[in-house]
Amino acid sequence: MPAKIVTRTHYVLLFILAIMPLLITLVALQFLPDQIPAHYNSAGEVDRWGSKYESLFLPIMAVAMGLFLIWMTKFSAAKDDYVGRLVMYVSSGTALALLILTAVLLYISFTNV
Repeated sequence: MPAKIVTRTHYVLLFILAIMPLLITLVALQFLPDQIPAHYNSAGEVDRWGSKYESLFLPIMAVAMGLFLIWMTKFSAAKDDYVGRLVMYVSSGTALALLILTAVLLYISFTNV
């Protein structure tokens, strides 16, 4: 029997990538002002301010997406280990992109107040 290409370590790393946006945002909430920029017009000016708790939306969606991607990786790996590995790479890239997007949005929230 050949060795599994997608291991438990891969799933753990993907899970960590999926929950990091939420953890970072929960820490940042303590330091954000009550009102943060929520929308910008085409000139780059703030045209809507929102509650700092609105910044939780993207991280919660990132966790939901991460759990779905973990499930997709397991499902794909059960059918074909090489396809599972490909899905795992795409899932990791997606989770990493959501983490970076969360960090950028939090940075903008801190600097535009």
